[in-house]
Amino acid sequence: MKRSLAMVLALALAFTLTACGESAETDPQIAAKELDSQVWAVVTTASDQLQALDDVVADAADRGDTDVLGVMIAVLQSSQDSLDSFDADTQPAILYVGAARAYTANARVVCEAIKDYIDGGEASDYDKFQEYLGKVNDLTDNAVEKRKSFLVDVGFSESEIADFPTEIRNNATEK
Repeated sequence: MKRSLAMVLALALAFTLTACGESAETDPQIAAKELDSQVWAVVTTASDQLQALDDVVADAADRGDTDVLGVMIAVLQSSQDSLDSFDADTQPAILYVGAARAYTANARVVCEAIKDYIDGGEASDYDKFQEYLGKVNDLTDNAVEKRKSFLVDVGFSESEIADFPTEIRNNATEK
């Protein structure tokens, strides 16, 4: 009798501890986290480049040297190209990678247009810079939305998604 009671209590305790613990992530969630960390690193790289743009442009204009902008463009192009190798096998994943690509490409075009403007002084280059700079917030929102849809699709809850890194969101609201 004591042995049976002890076994029942042990099972009850085990079930209670299991219910209180965090649920284990599924294989698709683990793969999604890996993809997200890689894609989000590209997005934050583009965001960092845009954040540095004010200082870089002021310095480039003062010195008449756009080499730093050229480096930024190369970093953004490399980041954009790296998205081609990511394994996006669901529609939400494809849309997320596409949104990251659009955000990164837009950041690159912003840098190219301002570099061209500083190098050549053409008003059309400045207009192009302004046009693409005006798209940053919409593309930021799109990347954040597609990321969330992707993570929800693999089973993450709203509260779990809230714990994911959100650097771009913080940076975008500072602009």
